[in-house]
Amino acid sequence: MEMLTATLVAFAVAGGMPVAIAGLTIAAVWNPLLALGGVGVLHAVGRRRDSGESDAQSETRYLAAVADELSAGATLRQALVDAAGRVPGLNMDRAVRLASAGSDAESVSEAIARTMPVHGMIVGSAVRLAAANGGAATGIFNRLALRAHAHVELDHELAVATAQARMSVRILVAIPVVLTAALALSGQAVRLVSSGPVGAAAFAIGIGLQVVGVGVVLSLIRGVEP
Repeated sequence: MEMLTATLVAFAVAGGMPVAIAGLTIAAVWNPLLALGGVGVLHAVGRRRDSGESDAQSETRYLAAVADELSAGATLRQALVDAAGRVPGLNMDRAVRLASAGSDAESVSEAIARTMPVHGMIVGSAVRLAAANGGAATGIFNRLALRAHAHVELDHELAVATAQARMSVRILVAIPVVLTAALALSGQAVRLVSSGPVGAAAFAIGIGLQVVGVGVVLSLIRGVEP
């Protein structure tokens, strides 16, 4: 029975099912308490990931800070340096070092492009343009900050639109694991497996169907996640 279960799970993983979920399925058969603990850990990790600030949010705050510094009368180089100190979540160390050392705009813009994964290319181009036009820097970075803010708002709207679907898939994934664990804890699974080859095969097939169902649900949810 164990071999059949492992084979079905292996096919599900090959079809795209996350290894963590497959591991929980096997654990539910062999160690129900471990499976229940795994469900809790995955839920906690998912909530922690959802609560962190995204790259787009950090970059938006940085661009707004640069625009504020420029509006206050700072030079472009000084604005880039001072704004980095206001957004500790964004590692701008290389760009700050180059700007503070008086490096050319090309080097500074290249460092920014490599540091900012979302808006890096356009911000790097803006630095070169602002360095060439001087007084236009404030307007350039104000528009960049507004553009980045709109990007964050769109991401937020997409996240809200799919929040119910993400919660539903977590529940649908957890239910089979929890029910299998409960079946094992109650002793019914042992009695079914011990009843003979037919009972063992029926139990293994049931686990396999659960695995396939979870894989289908996860594949569907990937199509609507932002």
